[in-house]
Amino acid sequence: MDKSSCPTNLQINTMARPLSEALTSMPGLSGETAPDYVILFRPDPSSRQRTAAQLERLVRRIVDVGMRVKCEVGDNSAVLVMVRCPTSKLQSEAYTSRVKDWLAGIRIAAPVEETKDSISAEPMTPAERLRLVHAILTIPAAEGGVGITPNVGEWDLVASIFPIHDPVFGQSWLAAWSKRGIISDSSLTILKDNFGEKVAFLFAFTQVYFLFLGVPAVVGVIAHFFLPQYSIIYSLVLGSWSIVFVEMWRRKETNLAVRWGVHGCAKLEHRRAAFNGDKTVTDPYTGEDVPVFPVGKRILRQLLSVPIGFVAAITLAAAIMSIVATEILINEVYDGPGKNVLIYLPTVLFSTVVPFLSKSYRSASKKVTMFENHETDSSYEQSFTNKIFALNMLTSYMSLFITAYVYLPFGDLIVPKLDFLNLFQTSTKFTEKATGAGPTFQINSGRLVNQMRYMSITNNLVNFALELVVPFITKLIFNEAKHLRSKYRRAPARPTLERRGTVEEMTLNRVKEEAALDEYEIYGDYAEIVIQFGFVVLFSPVWPLAPVCFLINNWVELRSDAAKLCVGYRRPVPERADSIGPWVEHLAFVSWLGSITTSSLISIFRTGAHPRDASILGTLGIVLFAENLWLGTRFVVRHILKAVPPQGQRQLDGEKYKVRTEYLRQLIGEQAASAGDKKLGEAAAQEEDMGAFWRMDSGVEGVLQRAKGCMVSENKKTA
Repeated sequence: MDKSSCPTNLQINTMARPLSEALTSMPGLSGETAPDYVILFRPDPSSRQRTAAQLERLVRRIVDVGMRVKCEVGDNSAVLVMVRCPTSKLQSEAYTSRVKDWLAGIRIAAPVEETKDSISAEPMTPAERLRLVHAILTIPAAEGGVGITPNVGEWDLVASIFPIHDPVFGQSWLAAWSKRGIISDSSLTILKDNFGEKVAFLFAFTQVYFLFLGVPAVVGVIAHFFLPQYSIIYSLVLGSWSIVFVEMWRRKETNLAVRWGVHGCAKLEHRRAAFNGDKTVTDPYTGEDVPVFPVGKRILRQLLSVPIGFVAAITLAAAIMSIVATEILINEVYDGPGKNVLIYLPTVLFSTVVPFLSKSYRSASKKVTMFENHETDSSYEQSFTNKIFALNMLTSYMSLFITAYVYLPFGDLIVPKLDFLNLFQTSTKFTEKATGAGPTFQINSGRLVNQMRYMSITNNLVNFALELVVPFITKLIFNEAKHLRSKYRRAPARPTLERRGTVEEMTLNRVKEEAALDEYEIYGDYAEIVIQFGFVVLFSPVWPLAPVCFLINNWVELRSDAAKLCVGYRRPVPERADSIGPWVEHLAFVSWLGSITTSSLISIFRTGAHPRDASILGTLGIVLFAENLWLGTRFVVRHILKAVPPQGQRQLDGEKYKVRTEYLRQLIGEQAASAGDKKLGEAAAQEEDMGAFWRMDSGVEGVLQRAKGCMVSENKKTA
């Protein structure tokens, strides 16, 4: 389907003349009139009628909720549906959102009653504006939104919804960000105001992890040069450090959530437009009709992911084990012709097979998570994140686990059996046993150290190239190819913004360029840091300089991620969050797993004897002791930190106290609130006749006189 067959403004107006005013009422695309969002609509090349019907339905829905629309032809036969929300509607949405936050206890003070006064007193940030507009576009139609679900259901031709970058802010922010050694909280607040709390939490987490990583880096240098390999002291410091880091981050995210005014925002969520209830029932507490999906049915669907995940894990594990076995045979056994070329075969296999299987598993995980039919975005993200975390752990750590617990202890027994075709039996890497029982393999005792060096140095360089350098080069090539194509091919005349002025043309070109970018996914950045944390906690006793390499990498990563956010990918949709979500629990799990891994490595390898000579019962005993030591240390750390509440919690309590005190003064008067109203109390006591018993003493003086008499009487009895 070529561009000339795509629905344009003129064709849409022909399909629905009442829409013409809405489609053309939006002024130029610069400054405050730039589109809030762009909906990338990809026509169905096999059905022009279905394409036109869905596009018309999309435009009508957007217009019905009070927003402006403008359609233009994009690249690759796509239609760019640009949307902007009028200021009056946006102010109303912002005020409603803030009132809901106040009612839910997210914000302490109620917003000013007048909408305009409220917005003037607390202006909207760019992130708040984009978040509200996105909510209008995606919440279900029954709740007043458009109900767009990209690539799903009735919107299967909607490829994506994305906001447009602000190039002025991006350039100034990147320039300031790159010059700072340490990112301040005020810089994080600026980031939050433009990209949302979810992205800001990612950078805050990376910053805190970078600072904390200085401890194992310093101790690792000392351990590398002055302590024996698999040092017990280093492992104890490492385990304690991991616990303190996780618990301190919990406090930090609480402080940030309070400072940013999103503490507890997870309890106020819209229902996902993709959620489908089995039936509609009346809520007994609110009286509203709400769609429901049985919990038992969702649990059954979640259980379905277990066999799927198991099969995927077995397949991926088998692939990685096969690649590792191939790498061992070629690098450490084979010494025949062509080895200089064959040594690259495992790398090629790992770079092609594992990403393909990972991508397939990720796609299957997304479909399974959609099938689970989660009602809110937070529950959906938690389920999907758990699946992605399991995948990343498997692909990142499995080769190290194979080397540590299979190759080094049993390699001399297993490797000869891998050569079942007898292709390598003449290799000089095999030696004849004195008993004449056949060839035996000489294991490479430094393999585990070499792997950790690769993961700490080479792997970081490769990831940096894949994340920043390759996309930048790809973008240059794409832009050059696009320029050459437009130069040598005359495009058919069509009513687009390209003929309406320089500013509009530049803006439309920018929209097209950003539509060609990949969508930014925050999962990958979180997974990268958590997996790196796992390398430090699980395997750095093997090579204690690993934290130093990761420390340097993270300093660069903080700045490269900023460039990636502003230039390399589409602008992410701003989302609210009061934490990093399930990732903090994944950190705690990795920290616990580290107590098992490091203790077992010490038991197996520290003595210098053959790993198979280590006592199984002794190793199990050490592991059990280390695990309980980890649990005890965490209990102590939590108890100490609990004694000193987080600054954010104290700030929250202080704000609540101020609001309640002010409300009390307004309710009963300042005099009654500060010192009490004595006259009011006495009058109230006199107004009600409570019987003769209470009339025995007259007023306060009478009560005091009676009390003194009781004391004198008691003293006489004692005497």
